[in-house]
Amino acid sequence: TRKNIALDRRGLGKPIGAYERGATGTGVKIAFLDTGIANLAEFAGRIDPASKDMAGVSLDDTRGHGTASASIAAAAFDGHGMMGVAYDSIDPN
Repeated sequence: TRKNIALDRRGLGKPIGAYERGATGTGVKIAFLDTGIANLAEFAGRIDPASKDMAGVSLDDTRGHGTASASIAAAAFDGHGMMGVAYDSIDPN
């Protein structure tokens, strides 16, 4: 089922309430078409190896924008660094 998260008056979501209701991104597949993605523990085992076919030779993020975007959306909830809004989501397989 799809869950919509209401925005407060400042336009900010309320992710803690969403997480309490189970909206963590489980089962959601996210694709990023950006500058690449850094090889970080935040994404270990969650990036489809076929992704490099879309990027060409490498997924290395030489500009940092792709890694930042992916982190906001999907960085792991592992107690280190930041966590993504949909931290249980995965890259398409």
